[in-house]
Amino acid sequence: MDHLPRFIDRWTLEYVRTYPHPIERVWRAITDPREFGVWFIRGALDLRVSGAYEFETGDDGFKGTVLAIEPPRYIRFGGPTHEKGYFQYELTPEGQGTRMRFIQYFPPESISAPSAKDAGGDIPVPGTPWKPGFVGGWYEFWDALGAFMDGALDPEDQRQARWRELNVYFRAWIAKTCPPA
Repeated sequence: MDHLPRFIDRWTLEYVRTYPHPIERVWRAITDPREFGVWFIRGALDLRVSGAYEFETGDDGFKGTVLAIEPPRYIRFGGPTHEKGYFQYELTPEGQGTRMRFIQYFPPESISAPSAKDAGGDIPVPGTPWKPGFVGGWYEFWDALGAFMDGALDPEDQRQARWRELNVYFRAWIAKTCPPA
């Protein structure tokens, strides 16, 4: 089944999904900020090698640069948590649709530790960079991507995405205006 993630090794996670949409449609959904801001996280993306990307802002945002790009088939993003880490999309036509292979890689030196910011108990697997939220989060995003391209993204999903976004901004504002005593 191509919906479940697979660990290629201790540091590399792979998701494979097949969508019934042409490759150009899938490419646009993953690289156009007006589109990925609906099903993923709002952000900005400069679509060229060394171009900057940023998803959300504040404490929970992440940013980096585009390491490689071959429209409409491949894009690799550097970082964001470690300079040697990356995440990438590989798109290939499959019948009338598109096979998307997503890879996220953390280098061995980027082991996660529990954090006070992990309010929901997103405790990392010891000795690895992986937290349950990484694995489950990507899974939810791939479902939302499919629903978005199908024109069937549940409005509740959109409200939840906007709520998460507002929560990030609110926490950043509180941190700036109400520093700890």
